[in-house]
Amino acid sequence: DISLLGQIVSWNGKNRTEAYTGDCGLVRGSSDGLFPPGLAATTDSISIFSTDLCRPLKFTRTGKHLVHGIPVEKFELASTNFANTSVCEENTCYSNNIPTGVQNVTQCKAKSPTFVSRPHFHLADPSYGDQFQYGVKDKEEGYDSSFWIEPMSSIPIKVEMRLQLNIMLEKVEGIEYLFKNLQ
Repeated sequence: DISLLGQIVSWNGKNRTEAYTGDCGLVRGSSDGLFPPGLAATTDSISIFSTDLCRPLKFTRTGKHLVHGIPVEKFELASTNFANTSVCEENTCYSNNIPTGVQNVTQCKAKSPTFVSRPHFHLADPSYGDQFQYGVKDKEEGYDSSFWIEPMSSIPIKVEMRLQLNIMLEKVEGIEYLFKNLQ
């Protein structure tokens, strides 16, 4: 069935991850941006399964454009992807009990204290950016991810994937000089 082209059905031999409960743990979406022909012309959203985050990322249609003279449909990373449940109730099973805009992916990769967001905490709770004295400046343009897809073939013509990986640091005894200002 050509309509199933590119749909991921399992990852590491399983149809769900151990990282999240309920529907959030299901392996679903496209694998690596491969879509059935014509999908981009008929759908308002697409999903890409990210093995780095153990979850699908949803992209929503934002309009028609031209890339090198080729007509495309642009899909941008949905604003609710890393939202907590106070912003998006559907994200309950991600157990993201932190301020909105950052996804805890600790359970995904060897239980490393890892969190993902848009660059410079774009669309996240201001408390994240407020922790930095300099270097973190949210702006509207240039911080989002998008797929530019030719509508008939559904082949991505241009892909912009912009995510920020955040690691939680904790004080380590004996290395005070490095962590002296860490709260």
